[in-house]
Amino acid sequence: MHVAVLAVMLVTMAIGSFTVTTFDMAAGLGFGVPVLALLSGYLFIQPDPSLATLGVAALTALGYMTLTARRAHRYVRGYVALRVSEAGQARALRDSRELLERTGASAGVGGWELDLATRALRFTNQVFRIHDLEPVEGILE
Repeated sequence: MHVAVLAVMLVTMAIGSFTVTTFDMAAGLGFGVPVLALLSGYLFIQPDPSLATLGVAALTALGYMTLTARRAHRYVRGYVALRVSEAGQARALRDSRELLERTGASAGVGGWELDLATRALRFTNQVFRIHDLEPVEGILE
């Protein structure tokens, strides 16, 4: 009986390692695979047939966790790639706006935009400087 309890505890620990280290699949597999493989091997050589059943369950859990970890790892990598891409786009947009402001200031021209659907009006900071006004953040309605 104590072997069965130990087996369940080790399987639970291995599942926990996969869950915690989903972002680092090598670390999860580095712990889970040896533990479950050794546990399964140990359970298979025991004379009690019910322990062999636990060995099969441990191997089944290993296969399931490996597939789940791979899928979760793919999702995490996709999310990180998306966030990196968004950060790059935001940086490029900010740089473009700064260039537009510098160009408008050196040329002495400003710009504005009217959204006809929402009737929202937006001015560049240079428009406010040309008219000796304090720049207003946001969109004027």
